[in-house]
Amino acid sequence: MAHVYAEKEQKTIEAIHQIVITCSKQYCEQGVLTCTAQSVKEQLYISRSLASLYLNHLTKEGKIIKIISRPVYFLDRQTIETGLSMRFSKTVFEDVDEFSALLRDQNGKKNDFLKLIGHSTSLKYCVHQCVMAINYPPNGLPLLLCGQKGSGRQLMARCMYEYALSNHIIDANASFFSVSCQKGDHSKKMIQDSLKEQEGFVYISEIECLKKEDQSALIAILHHCQIEARKDKASCRFVLSTTQPLESIDKELLDVIPVQVQIPDLESRFLSDKRDLLLHFLKKEEQQLQCRLYLNPLSFGALLKYHYEENIDQLKSIVRWTCANAAADRNDSGIVTIKPLDLPASIVRTLSVKNMMEEKEAGVYFPLAHFYEERTEAKANAYAQALFDDYAAYVRGAMRFDEFLYRASNETNSYFDYHIYKIRCQSEELKTLETMVSHIVRQIAETYQIYLSANFSIVLSRILYMLMMSDQSAESRQDKERAKEIYTLFDRRLEKEMMIAKELRQTIKSLLDLSIDDVNMLFICIYISFYNKKIDTSRITGVILSHGYSTASSITDAVNRMLGKHVFEAIDMPLDTSVESIVSPLRKFVQQKSAQQVLLLVDMGSLEDIGSSLSEIANLNIGVLNNISTKVALSAGMKILQNQDLRTILKEVCEESQISYQLIKSNRKRKAIVFSAENGIEATKRVIDLFVKSLPNKMDLDFLYFAYEDLDHSAQCEVLLQEHEVLLLIGSLNPMLEGIPFIALEDIIANENISLVNSILSEYLDSAGIKQFNKNLVKNFALLNIIGYLTILNPEKLLNAVESSIYKLQQHLQLTFSNRLIIGLNMHISCLIERLVTNTEKEKEKVEQTAKFMAFVQVFQESFDELQQLYKVVIPDHEIGYVYRYIQEELTI
Repeated sequence: MAHVYAEKEQKTIEAIHQIVITCSKQYCEQGVLTCTAQSVKEQLYISRSLASLYLNHLTKEGKIIKIISRPVYFLDRQTIETGLSMRFSKTVFEDVDEFSALLRDQNGKKNDFLKLIGHSTSLKYCVHQCVMAINYPPNGLPLLLCGQKGSGRQLMARCMYEYALSNHIIDANASFFSVSCQKGDHSKKMIQDSLKEQEGFVYISEIECLKKEDQSALIAILHHCQIEARKDKASCRFVLSTTQPLESIDKELLDVIPVQVQIPDLESRFLSDKRDLLLHFLKKEEQQLQCRLYLNPLSFGALLKYHYEENIDQLKSIVRWTCANAAADRNDSGIVTIKPLDLPASIVRTLSVKNMMEEKEAGVYFPLAHFYEERTEAKANAYAQALFDDYAAYVRGAMRFDEFLYRASNETNSYFDYHIYKIRCQSEELKTLETMVSHIVRQIAETYQIYLSANFSIVLSRILYMLMMSDQSAESRQDKERAKEIYTLFDRRLEKEMMIAKELRQTIKSLLDLSIDDVNMLFICIYISFYNKKIDTSRITGVILSHGYSTASSITDAVNRMLGKHVFEAIDMPLDTSVESIVSPLRKFVQQKSAQQVLLLVDMGSLEDIGSSLSEIANLNIGVLNNISTKVALSAGMKILQNQDLRTILKEVCEESQISYQLIKSNRKRKAIVFSAENGIEATKRVIDLFVKSLPNKMDLDFLYFAYEDLDHSAQCEVLLQEHEVLLLIGSLNPMLEGIPFIALEDIIANENISLVNSILSEYLDSAGIKQFNKNLVKNFALLNIIGYLTILNPEKLLNAVESSIYKLQQHLQLTFSNRLIIGLNMHISCLIERLVTNTEKEKEKVEQTAKFMAFVQVFQESFDELQQLYKVVIPDHEIGYVYRYIQEELTI
């Protein structure tokens, strides 16, 4: 909260603040608290009460930390956070023990993760996973760190090692052994050497570079360590890392790494984290150069907003380059000024001339201390303190309630704008939370017909996220009591707004398991009050109850969508649920809504009497409609929106509800191909199965079998033609059905006259599909034919190899064989291979050794080389001569 001080008072405050800063630096070095109101009094020769007053003002502004003890100690927040590499979520501590506990984790252990910038915000869940893996008995769990290059994977692994050392989880002499899988052939040996590191930490980076055999060795090592752990034997702890997404890592390896940590890239982290990292690296350079760095807001903003593709490593590198570039022109004053043109060209290009001209402070340079951002927690504290100050004035009688609410609304809008315009975070967790909170807020708004903006969902999500990221409350015990007093006041004076805020809190708690504290409940209530001057809660509350897993929910969702408003709530009743078990949640729901009129829409049976179970609730009128349907619910919902009274709704909906019926017969026939045979039913069915199997994909077409005599029978034929549009008849004899084309069954088997079949299937298959169908048909019928001839070889495997060789032969000869020829070659060569394998070759025939034939032999041997190697046979020339003559009968070679 902004305060206006006289010039003299301001100088006194600055002097006090400087004393606190000096004492805080000593604390960072020596760990001793020294700054009290008494010590300030003695140094500045002012009264102790005045020193206390100004110290408390600085605390409220979030600039210093107050530790309530005897005496009360003070520390400068920025100095402590910088010196200890940590952030504070609160500025008031009840005692020294509470402050000291913050320097350790919740289990009372030394927290070496505090050096990580973002350990309590963007990296909080990552740190939690690491601590959990380290502490798992007896020897921890293997852990995988996933993150982009430069995101801080190795630093996280180092922190794990130091945490284990500091808390005596591993031996004091245990070492940190690092293996890079980018070193190729050396990786396996280095991993095996790591087993010698008893109780040490083994960090294996870039595991995506591991060869398959090295990966198998690593899996075996991890298994070995798990077995040793079960025997209570000490073993090294493994931390692995990768720059690749988890989906690209071998599942067998992931199965032996139970803890997988996703480290966010720099752009996905809180903007405050990125700012802290930038200031951290600038401070490091300031120390390295032994100077004082000065920047203008334009240069600082450009460094902050730039997208660093290589994350923290690139940010560090660019800061060093920039400072070195600026230091080249340093003078004797010990000040190095970073101008916009000292930045790398890639960052300078992001600056527009317009922005440089419009920047009010473009020519003004500030020290690093100027750029430390006001913490979100400090802003939250300032907002709460402003509410408490206004409330104190209201209690003293210095303002009326409407004046208090007006001032509180201004503070709320300012806090709201801060979250919208000053905070940036792109974490996946926050995005998911925003989506879920948005649905909840939208439902609450529709239920009570109030205005809650889309930005309200975003702000509420960020508040919840900050509460989730912090283990510490931002309020002292006194602040909690004052927040409770305002909460009680609003319960009386803003009854409807608080009722809605409570339902929002309860819904978020039940669905997301997140709690909203009293101060933020006040924020929600004030926001609702500011944007919704009149809230009508007198409308009839509609509830749909129905048997079934989600019947009521489905009807409710559909009707609310059609009405364009949230009119009905749903209560689903699984079939095995008793009516008595539904009464309790229904009664609780009605009481929470403070409903005075309820319309229950039920489906049947005992639910029709459920309204009487609520009759004991005072000032509650209940109407029940049975035989619920979407039409009935829609009619009732429209009348509720028209503000009709309950009795009128019940009467009119009943009068409108009439059941009618229609019987509609389908006039669309299924298309079909019909197979028929005079005899040999089983053989014909096998032909149908092979025909259907040859199709490359399923199609909306029936394949039917009829005996020839059934098709010749007029009654059977009439039924077939009534129910189906017959596209083609395939059989041994033509039944001569008018207008229906026929193809003989033997033509299908011999793969002749297939063009008629192709033309009919062209409605369902493209040219590639037709080609694949013909290829499959040739193969399947060849397979059917050769099965009876083969005794020891697998027919399908052999046919696949023969088919591939025949395809190569066609390519070499630059010819296309007919399907009939391919079927014949498939059968002949398959049987030939069987004979050669079993050494039952037929008697050799003489072949005329013409030049043309010898050229064919060479081409044949090249085409069938893989087949001969597969079965360890050599096809003799006289057999090739038979193939040569067989092909000659069909083609001219």
